[in-house]
Amino acid sequence: MSTGPVVLVALVVLPLVIEGGTLWPWAPRTPQLDVMRWVAGELVSGRAPLGDDQRVDYPWTPFGALLMAPLALLTPVLWQLLLTALSASAVQSLLRRLFGLTGLRLVVAGCLAVLLIEPVRMALGVGQVSVLLVWVVVVDLVVPHPHADMALRRRVLPQGTLTGVVAAIALPVLWVPLAMLSAGRRRVALTTFGAAAACLVVGWMVARGQSEAMLEPAGALPSNWLQVDNQSLVAALVRVGSPAQLAQVFAVVVAVVAAWAAARWWGHDPVLGLGLALTAALAPQDPGWTWGMTGTLVVAAGLWTARAKVHPWVLTTGATWVLWTWVGLPQVLLAGVPADGSGAAAQLLSGVGAVLLVAFVVCSAVFVPTRSTTR
Repeated sequence: MSTGPVVLVALVVLPLVIEGGTLWPWAPRTPQLDVMRWVAGELVSGRAPLGDDQRVDYPWTPFGALLMAPLALLTPVLWQLLLTALSASAVQSLLRRLFGLTGLRLVVAGCLAVLLIEPVRMALGVGQVSVLLVWVVVVDLVVPHPHADMALRRRVLPQGTLTGVVAAIALPVLWVPLAMLSAGRRRVALTTFGAAAACLVVGWMVARGQSEAMLEPAGALPSNWLQVDNQSLVAALVRVGSPAQLAQVFAVVVAVVAAWAAARWWGHDPVLGLGLALTAALAPQDPGWTWGMTGTLVVAAGLWTARAKVHPWVLTTGATWVLWTWVGLPQVLLAGVPADGSGAAAQLLSGVGAVLLVAFVVCSAVFVPTRSTTR
């Protein structure tokens, strides 16, 4: 089994990611999992954890909270073990499906991913489900690599259904069906929109007040979101003096360009098209903690499989942005440093990721192959 060793490595890494965890006795600190368990417990108890009077660091929708209600039923340690095992298994599935890795190469790549790729490592460390959400979208929309196991090609639900469920949990994923609609994949896009709408209606029926509160303006950016290890485009612009509203508008414009580029690329390489669509979902997102950037795995796979037909500028900017995100220098060196307490070098370092993201999106929109090919 290629998954077992990767799960063991992930369990060893888990207590070392967030300060305060211990390897022996095994006691990791998973703050995001703690928040999700608290929200689930409040919902199970009939209380409203996401109302106006309680602003918690919870990134998902009320429908997502409903799906996570089982988190209230088991102990934190059991969920830490289960979520880590599921996330490590999802990493292995992504490497098989996107890159066609098998055998020893798959085991080595999986171990390196949980050890060295910052978005994967941080998602495991804080106890988030972002790896699982990306895996669901990829399973739903991407045809497996030709070298992957034929069992990966089985489909139960109509294509787009699972992506709609994910979009109902994480609303930025709605950029994916928008890109598919522009690419001419109308049936899949409409299926995604329909599934997302149905799930959001369920969330609204069960948690009406909390669902409506999500539509209210967010107001000023919380000060901790401006920490220099926050890699969002909005935070990067605000840190250099841009008004928050102008930064948010610019980020949305970048997302629109990324979605348009994704639509143009979808006919040439669907994996890169999906990667660009996930980049569109990432561009306006704030805060931009790296655990939310696991979609860069899809971007990397798209750049690798389409490298023969990708313009050098697209390949260079995309690969540089992906590698910068994976290395995570701002997170390693500047974690928790407030923007107003950092020096010029820290400010410069914190803005590199945003610049590379914009450069990749612009190059992807400008340099598109003229002939459509299929994978």
